[in-house]
Amino acid sequence: MKNLSSLFLLLCSMLSFTACSSDDEDDNAAAHLVNKKWQLAEAKVTSPLPIDFYEDLTTCEKDNTLEFKDNNILLLDEGPSKCNPDDAQQEQGAWSISGTTLTLSGVDLGLPISEIKLTVTESSATTLKGTFQETYQGTPVKGKVALKAL
Repeated sequence: MKNLSSLFLLLCSMLSFTACSSDDEDDNAAAHLVNKKWQLAEAKVTSPLPIDFYEDLTTCEKDNTLEFKDNNILLLDEGPSKCNPDDAQQEQGAWSISGTTLTLSGVDLGLPISEIKLTVTESSATTLKGTFQETYQGTPVKGKVALKAL
């Protein structure tokens, strides 16, 4: 269950990053994201069963951050409190934006997939919100996430 919680936390975190429809808007949305630390503020599965994963996260999971760097580099940081002291402090992956789709890859999302696509529903300098639809162990899962800038 912990891996599933971490997965949705990360999915949610990544999902919230941009609401644009053209390349110029993609550039503007990316400007909101880059070189800031973002932290999960909400992570809910809406289907097949409603679950609030954020409430179930431990402190060592809630303090994790995502940072969208220039050149499409994504950094996942364990934050001040690590759940497992043997884990690396940071993982590096990649991100890209196309229209309202934020794609994240190269970081351990806790899923048997190497890439996730999120649909951004709201994007500002301080808030990112979005939805996702993935398949987990053969079951379609839908949800929503929100991130806040630190």
